[in-house]
Amino acid sequence: MQHLYDQIQNLNELRLIREQIREMQFTIQFVTNPKKFKRFYANPLLEKEEGALSEKAKQHWYYSRTIRAFLKRDYAEALKESTEYLNHLYKFKHLIAKANFLPAISNHLYFSSFMLNKGEFNLAMEKLEELSIEDDLDPTYIEYIKISRLFEIHYRTNNNIANGRLMKQATHYIQKHYKQMGEAQVNFAALIMTRNCVQLNRFEEGVDWINFWHKVGVLKHSQLPCRLLTMILYFELDWFELLSAENDSSYKILKKSGPDKILYLCFHRFYKKYLKAIDNKEQLFLNLCDNLKSLKADKEKNFAFVDFDYYKWAINRKKRLGL
Repeated sequence: MQHLYDQIQNLNELRLIREQIREMQFTIQFVTNPKKFKRFYANPLLEKEEGALSEKAKQHWYYSRTIRAFLKRDYAEALKESTEYLNHLYKFKHLIAKANFLPAISNHLYFSSFMLNKGEFNLAMEKLEELSIEDDLDPTYIEYIKISRLFEIHYRTNNNIANGRLMKQATHYIQKHYKQMGEAQVNFAALIMTRNCVQLNRFEEGVDWINFWHKVGVLKHSQLPCRLLTMILYFELDWFELLSAENDSSYKILKKSGPDKILYLCFHRFYKKYLKAIDNKEQLFLNLCDNLKSLKADKEKNFAFVDFDYYKWAINRKKRLGL
């Protein structure tokens, strides 16, 4: 009886840790000092697999180790932990519900994209295809994973041709299913579609996706990329009145947005100077490129570059303008 009680207590504790770590993805988003989060980074319960006393508890254990690595932006460790998690799931696949494989595969695809590891990415995509024929799994969720992760690796490997080909399918999917998607999913979908439009120089289409993003509701953790991408699109389209209004309204919301405010203020000051300038506008933009390069290189300040590479956008624009 005591053993059963210990298992229940252990399962509840690891489930709570998993939920708390997942919630951190949408609150603080990234961890700069793991010592401040000893519950996750110095917890003996998470150090050895033997700390999980049941199969269900082990799934929470593996998941928590994977996400805590991602939160501190150690993508190599996250991919390593994710590989071990998948190996465990498939070792005991006869005991584990098929639905539990989907988030693990989704994360593995995501981490493989960050590491530019096409081999791991392709292996995980094969596993996803195998699951797609299961009658008891949601085909809509599987398609979401496939499309969003393909966009991710195409973006990070600068494969604009592949991203462009996928846009029509993704647009149809989102328009058909967005009401059934979770808030975080639909916000991420809006982000990657807007990001793709910027990357592919499809700026007016990008504005349509910004409007869609506002229609479904911009979550707190998505405020910064939504507003910065909005201003980039207005800037690219020479919609300077809208740019000025967005820059002013965003200041009230983003000036206290934690570590990310450094990036926002960089853009805010640039737009202020640019919109007032009569000449030297090209030099102002080149200065922005230099500032973004410095921010991207500073691990204490480049959190917001995870989902969208602002420096890469600036360099692409610089090339287009022949500067």
